[in-house]
Amino acid sequence: MAHAYGLLKEEYQMILDSFKFGEDPSLLKAEAVDWSDGMVLRRFYGEVRKAAMPHFEVIAKERGGD
Repeated sequence: MAHAYGLLKEEYQMILDSFKFGEDPSLLKAEAVDWSDGMVLRRFYGEVRKAAMPHFEVIAKERGGD
């Protein structure tokens, strides 16, 4: 979506940084997670946020951008 809106890397990073979630890498490999716990969901979103910028950069390279 960041590319669809024409965001620069710095703008996208600012948006990602505005979300203050914890992180828990084990959630990405867990076979079963109790999603009813709001803190678990926040830590999962933290992992997604952490992984977002590398994907942004790959897409930018593929598009010939910055």
